[in-house]
Amino acid sequence: MRRTLAVLATAAALTTAAPAVAQEQMTPSVTVSPNVSALDPAGEKLTITGTGFDPRANEGKGWGVRVGPKRDGWRGRTTTTSQYSKLLKENWAVGIDLKPDGTWQATPTVRATYKAGSEEFSAATEQLYLMIFSWDNPETGNDLVVPLQFTGITSPSEPRQGSLHWPVVAGWNGTPSAGTTGQTWPYTSSTQTTAEFGGRIDFAAPKARITKPRVDLGAKTLTVDVNGVTVPFAGIKAGQPTFNGNTATLRMELELTEKGSTALNGFLPANTALAPATMTYPVAAPTLTLTQTEIPQNGTLSFTGQGFSAGEQVSLDGRATFTADQEGGVAGELAATAAPGRHTLTATGLDSRRTADATYTVKAAGCEVTSITKGTLLWGFKKSFREYVGKGSGNSITGTNGAVVTDVDASPNTNGVTTGAHQYPFKEARYTSATQFEVAFGGTITFTYPGHFFTIHLANPKVTVKDAKGTLSADVELVTSGPTPGKPAKLTGVELADLDLAAAKTTDDAGVLTITGVRSTLTNSEAFAGFYGAGDKLDDLTLTLGSSCSALPQQPGPAGPPPVVQAPQDLVPPLTFRPQRLASTGASPLVPSIAGFVLLVSGITLLTGARRWTSPGRRT
Repeated sequence: MRRTLAVLATAAALTTAAPAVAQEQMTPSVTVSPNVSALDPAGEKLTITGTGFDPRANEGKGWGVRVGPKRDGWRGRTTTTSQYSKLLKENWAVGIDLKPDGTWQATPTVRATYKAGSEEFSAATEQLYLMIFSWDNPETGNDLVVPLQFTGITSPSEPRQGSLHWPVVAGWNGTPSAGTTGQTWPYTSSTQTTAEFGGRIDFAAPKARITKPRVDLGAKTLTVDVNGVTVPFAGIKAGQPTFNGNTATLRMELELTEKGSTALNGFLPANTALAPATMTYPVAAPTLTLTQTEIPQNGTLSFTGQGFSAGEQVSLDGRATFTADQEGGVAGELAATAAPGRHTLTATGLDSRRTADATYTVKAAGCEVTSITKGTLLWGFKKSFREYVGKGSGNSITGTNGAVVTDVDASPNTNGVTTGAHQYPFKEARYTSATQFEVAFGGTITFTYPGHFFTIHLANPKVTVKDAKGTLSADVELVTSGPTPGKPAKLTGVELADLDLAAAKTTDDAGVLTITGVRSTLTNSEAFAGFYGAGDKLDDLTLTLGSSCSALPQQPGPAGPPPVVQAPQDLVPPLTFRPQRLASTGASPLVPSIAGFVLLVSGITLLTGARRWTSPGRRT
């Protein structure tokens, strides 16, 4: 793409002969190639073609052509910030030759980074431009300025502005150069508490070359290079800066230091008052950031601010004041007492009068899950096992200590045994988030099968969840009677099942966290040897958890008497619910009981070495 800029030229001179005839006006314009929006940072040759540049305009002094940042003084004779600087003039062999017809061409190579004088320049820290202007003329109406963009580099949109007006010593006459104009030093860079300037002033008596003034407000020191040696030259006494938009101005009283006096060969004694200095420098707009932008009513607004004056008081909506640190930062907390809705928090520096805003939303007071104080676990272990126990004469499945057998997922049987899923009551919890928590439940579910001489107690389950995975642990007790191969055992905190929440449905409403469809599988192959193997699917479980301000939804109650169905002729459990060995051999109805004992004994052997768990309130 070729970019063309044009401005009106100054009016051409009129002839003095009568009648006066206006000379044809020429309008300067330039075309630049290649695309100035995608230049090679390592260096790209530009072809600049100009037309309409009247050789007689500007009193014949010509135009300046420069590539560099658009800093204060960029049009001056002594600026040293350009990577390319030429004079465009008619019959000017040492610069750019302007043809009588107003045309010219130049081919500078431009780079994203370069060094001019003693300073490094970069398009990453300030915008670089092609600048064409009337030479040695304060008139800016004919200026042509083209921003240069380099591939992969985003330049700041505004040029850096600033200066240091400082004569060094009142009454001393020095020779300025390298960008210093009169007694004004050009700005180069700054932070919240420091500012650096370029330029140079040479003094004859004492013989001193002073360069690179640097103001450090934190250290209250003005540092300069004297004859090439860096010296803490003067102490600073200053008040607060004044601000005009994003430009600050600060007047400083300066006093010569011992090292400054030595650098001047004792020409002035230490503690001599130097000429006062006035510094202008760019400052970033203050910012105000909130840790959270959605706050419950009467919750806490946590904020941080930057860009205020060091040590000043900063008011937050006129409600409270906080002191800015030496870097201009401020932080604190406020109560979100505003009505529900969207609001703006304003921070105001009481000295600088600079302001920064942040918006936030106050949510109506409500109940949210921030901790768990109540809840239930609904889990039936495995439906086929419940049906197996329910089909034996004289058997039972009962709940105690708050646990109940519900009619959820129940199966009818001939013996009036309740076979629904089990509901366990809440005991305690450790809650981090909806995807990371530990909840302990109480209660005991008892499976009794007198004909097979065993009773199993499943009690105090605990659910541990992190992200989409978890475990279920419980206390397990085996009570045996009669001629069985199993031995009684009582164990606590045994990991029974692995949990998978990837496909579970989670809702969080009115302070109640509900997770349904949590898949569970048997943890290992020995826990139910003969009946189930590791990885066998157990029943899905449902967690209903609430914070203190919540009301849990209605939970399933204890099941009523199940419907009685006609007894089958064969009292052996259906093959679906018998151990694999029984299913494959056609053994007698006594075999399931023996297999049941084997399963429990094997499980107990494993559980003895298993990892135990403690309540969420303590660790072992």
